[in-house]
Amino acid sequence: MAETGQLIRYMFRRTVSKIQAYRAVPEKGGCIKVRVLLVEPRKVPYEAEIEDGLKAMQEIVGGYIQAIYPFKDPVAVICNDEGKLLGLPLNRALRDEDNSIYDVIAGNFFIAGIGGEDLTDLPAELMEKYKELFFSPEIFLRDKEGLIVCKVG
Repeated sequence: MAETGQLIRYMFRRTVSKIQAYRAVPEKGGCIKVRVLLVEPRKVPYEAEIEDGLKAMQEIVGGYIQAIYPFKDPVAVICNDEGKLLGLPLNRALRDEDNSIYDVIAGNFFIAGIGGEDLTDLPAELMEKYKELFFSPEIFLRDKEGLIVCKVG
């Protein structure tokens, strides 16, 4: 019985290794691509295909990346970890259920699907949902009472 258990564990490890190796090997020698929604300051969001690698993600957001999970859907918002500190242009406000602003993302960000610990393609229905949510670019003005957010378009 111990031999059977050892054989099953060995086969499981080999299968997992093959799956991980398959995930790591891109098609035709290229890089693995992920379909995301890219949101730039003062622009309408658009679908993009990006490389699934740290360097590519850092180039998109302009520095160190931060993943935040402000929505109930299985999505991650990837933005610049130091965007506000670096003075990047304010992009979009994040709002709670009462439509009150609780944070603002500075600089470029993108929304990707999540599967386990990996970023995945953003499913079509979520792509449309978040395109609509972030469709109107926002302008941010400061006054003595705080931040004023104006939607453009």
